[in-house]
Amino acid sequence: MTIKFNLDLITLDAHYTSANEAIEAAGNLLLTNELCNQNYVHAMQNTYQQFGSYIVLDNGLAMPHARPEHGALTTGFCIIT
Repeated sequence: MTIKFNLDLITLDAHYTSANEAIEAAGNLLLTNELCNQNYVHAMQNTYQQFGSYIVLDNGLAMPHARPEHGALTTGFCIIT
């Protein structure tokens, strides 16, 4: 398995007013880099709305995601600080 990762998947010192806005930004990075389709971005947002902060790994660190069958095209991740 190859994980696609490049500098286009990193956004530093970003400022968002809500979790949904940050999830949308992360989804757009994945979408732009052809790691997922728009359905996956919507699924990440829906998952957050349904289950809340379970995506929080630690203070200031979250990992929004969705089921692969909801639009993941390949394995990958992005980083936003």
